[in-house]
Amino acid sequence: MEDKHHFVKLTSADITILWKTYIQSTAVRCFYKHFLQNLQDVEIKPMVEEALNNVDYTIGNVEAIFNEEKFPIPKGFSDKDVDLSAPALFTDLYALSFVYRGG
Repeated sequence: MEDKHHFVKLTSADITILWKTYIQSTAVRCFYKHFLQNLQDVEIKPMVEEALNNVDYTIGNVEAIFNEEKFPIPKGFSDKDVDLSAPALFTDLYALSFVYRGG
């Protein structure tokens, strides 16, 4: 018996969602990194760190899918797009609400 694998290629809708997720996730990662540099409340920091880990995981998964499909990885946001030495732009409460709302 012949083993046949049927692989479904990504549809344009799939690519759109993955592309949007990648761009949004790389932008959100910049926010999280900025928050972590400026947080005053030590109780909020672990939540932002966990959110950063989750968004990094998402970015890695999307990159893996694009690589598997031999599809170019979008040029998302990077560390070049955030100045981590800049003073706080947001309050700790805003950072917390940003994390709770999912970036």
